[in-house]
Amino acid sequence: MSKSLRLLVFVLAASAVSLGLSAGIPGGSAIAADADDRAVEEKVAPFIECINDSDNELQGTFENYRRLLEDIKQNPRTSDVAFVGGFEGVDHGNKKSLKCADNLDKIAKATPEIDDLDRLAVDYAATIRTFVPLAAEADIYYHQQDYKDDNWAKGKALDDKLAPLIAKLESLSDNIHAAVEREVNGIRDRELAAVAAHEGKGFEWHTLHYMIEARKTLDAIEAMAGSRTLSPDKVGNSIAPLQAAFDDATAYAAAHADEMKPNSSGRVPGWVWIDHSASSYLKEVKDLRRKLEEKASQTNMKNSFESIVNSYNSLVDSYNGYKQHDS
Repeated sequence: MSKSLRLLVFVLAASAVSLGLSAGIPGGSAIAADADDRAVEEKVAPFIECINDSDNELQGTFENYRRLLEDIKQNPRTSDVAFVGGFEGVDHGNKKSLKCADNLDKIAKATPEIDDLDRLAVDYAATIRTFVPLAAEADIYYHQQDYKDDNWAKGKALDDKLAPLIAKLESLSDNIHAAVEREVNGIRDRELAAVAAHEGKGFEWHTLHYMIEARKTLDAIEAMAGSRTLSPDKVGNSIAPLQAAFDDATAYAAAHADEMKPNSSGRVPGWVWIDHSASSYLKEVKDLRRKLEEKASQTNMKNSFESIVNSYNSLVDSYNGYKQHDS
């Protein structure tokens, strides 16, 4: 499953692919809780940039390649399944993938040391460098449809080498996402605790709390979609903390209406910036649960995933607008 991400102030936005949900991973906030957390954010930033610039597109080509092979294996002489762009896709000469490999090699040697991420960086970089020349050879072979002439003989020989590399790159990508999510989720939790300690559970706390729960809900839905374990009950359980965060923030806003107005410098609380987007996002994830209960069609499910992602991205944009305006 490809993961389409873009770096934003608080989080990475997400994008949907096929009948799955491809979610981003939390990115750097405007202010980490302390110097150690800021150092970790700087460490993980190149991983996020690498995923954004090359891995997302590359992972998508793997699914296209598998569909191509399924058809060719049935009848190589008549198969006409398009492998548009091949493994290269829009990354001409695989330049972005190779740049990613170089950047990950460098960051693996940088401080602070994060053992699993450092190992993943080196392994991913080495695998990319082995994969690229084979992928380039395969792209020419399939573009020319030479499998029709040799009964997929060269294609099979190439696939014997490509298949394990593709499987490894998929696994490495998933593990990088998980490790970065772990590091940044820790930063978010510490940031939320720091806000509570410094300001109490006011508007700033409720706004950040909702954003964190929104990310966790999206991550949970993505994980269920990826493992094909989506169910109304499981989605409902993932929504419960988000609902509670929304209800708490809404109740706080109702009890502190005067604070919702612009202060002497024209600033308003973060909840004013995100409340509409927060409500829309909550509705979309509830709609997913309802569609699962109704046993909706694949088309309806796909539309629901896309609506969730679009709504989440709008929420992120609203939050980022607040943070940029408030800085």
